[in-house]
Amino acid sequence: MGWNRLGRYRGTGEEAMPGTSIMETNLFAILNFVLGNGKRNYRVGGYHGLRTDMGFEVGTFRRHILVVEYDGAYWHHDREQTDVEKICRTLDYGDHDIVRIREQPLRRLRAADVSVPKRSDALTCARLALLHVAHRPAPLELDTETLVRVQQFLSIGNVPLNDTQIICGFCQELNYVLYQEHPFPPVNDSPRRRVFHDCTFTRLTAEISWAHRNHESRWHPDDRSWEQAEADSAARRGFTNWLDQQRTQQQANERPDEPANDRPDDSSTIRLF
Repeated sequence: MGWNRLGRYRGTGEEAMPGTSIMETNLFAILNFVLGNGKRNYRVGGYHGLRTDMGFEVGTFRRHILVVEYDGAYWHHDREQTDVEKICRTLDYGDHDIVRIREQPLRRLRAADVSVPKRSDALTCARLALLHVAHRPAPLELDTETLVRVQQFLSIGNVPLNDTQIICGFCQELNYVLYQEHPFPPVNDSPRRRVFHDCTFTRLTAEISWAHRNHESRWHPDDRSWEQAEADSAARRGFTNWLDQQRTQQQANERPDEPANDRPDDSSTIRLF
């Protein structure tokens, strides 16, 4: 166990591959605890030249492999084209899905990617990744048992994820449901369209997965139209606008203007000097 010349952590055995970092080690430990059936330094299709950070057998009957890559801003700031090529090569193998956890200011490369704040710890990255993976569209969705484990893991945290940490509008909805006693606000400012108290995490993930499938089909290495389509879809659901209004109102309540008639009168103040 030690450090390589690049200053990155190296473990023993299979984990001693060059480029293995403490972040990737901790991230795998958390994700494997929730998803299970994980493997470090997963080789897609058994091909030695296509090694990824980690892979998990997920889905009904463990029918596909979820590949997870962590892209630190320092190491990947000039590797976008290489990362895109790796996505394409991974997707060329059947029954493989890939999610890249991208540290800001790196931009997401496809709708499946997760954007995490700069210098986030492994737990925060894992929570954001699980929240995003929970609404993967068919046929890449999680099975019900795994989805329940994801929900339980995300909901037991003493400190909820801050909405400002979550870039994906769909993930913001799921995060809201996890921590609210009354799960959902009005949608599209319509009092008639509401999700009532029986709206569960699993039910909402199924609904969002259906809406999210179109962004997956739009993806192309040389086309970022999926980004605008995703933003438009989230805007149509109305949750992001509602959340922005709540933030504005909360900030106004935290810094209320002091009424003039409530200010102390200097003439009635007892002066000691």
